[in-house]
Amino acid sequence: MVTLCQSFESCSLTYTDIFDSRRTNQIWGVEEDKINKPDRPIPSGLVSIEGAKVRLAVSSVLYIVFAYLMAGWWPGALGAVMWLTLCAIYELGDWHRNPFLKSFWNAPGAWLQLAITQSLILEANAGDTAGLPAQPWSYAWGPAICIFVTSLAHIQDFRDIEGDSAVGRITLPILIGDAPARWVTVPALFANVKMMTFVGRACLGAAQTVPYEVAVVEWLSLACAIWTAFRLIAYRSPAEDQKTYMSFCAVYCIQMLYSGVCTGAASWGRV
Repeated sequence: MVTLCQSFESCSLTYTDIFDSRRTNQIWGVEEDKINKPDRPIPSGLVSIEGAKVRLAVSSVLYIVFAYLMAGWWPGALGAVMWLTLCAIYELGDWHRNPFLKSFWNAPGAWLQLAITQSLILEANAGDTAGLPAQPWSYAWGPAICIFVTSLAHIQDFRDIEGDSAVGRITLPILIGDAPARWVTVPALFANVKMMTFVGRACLGAAQTVPYEVAVVEWLSLACAIWTAFRLIAYRSPAEDQKTYMSFCAVYCIQMLYSGVCTGAASWGRV
């Protein structure tokens, strides 16, 4: 089983992953933040841009170290370097101005988080699964989480329409309109949750009884998705959209939990 120490390591990597991506966004997105997020450290005057760059450099080094300690050179350290490089390309190459590149940018970071999570679980169960071939559907988790994030990342953009318009950034809600984007997102959300459930069940195998913990996470995922979908349609203001985005983040985190639970259950079921 995954130990408390390994769980802490996974959380540490996730935190530094998010910290670095948000830090680059704040350094190069000051003008938009003055409108959408004036309470952030740079536009509020708490931190200078130079100070933020120093913090970014330090956190980036820690991020690579964490990744190496948890998963070695691959997918650990090299994966972290790839993600940091992509963060730089995203900001300096103006990917954030394109609605499709803006959404795709999130996918490699999600894949790295998932790869680290699964490597911890497989390492913890290595003694039980030594010499056994990999489950055929285990390789589907990476593409699945990338599709999940790419097709739903624009949920964060509903809260930022005013600022994005001011700086010339085109997001999906701006491209097709706020209301149409919300109605497109709702079925996409449920389709992605169903896709993740399909991958999880396929990894478990048709002949294996679904463990109760897997079923509990599936119901939790569905409940959070329903709540997020309801909020998307019923609550439409920047402040409420921020809460809706946090609800979606919970759905995303549950998918990571689900992949871990299914991966662990699949290995236990093969002993």
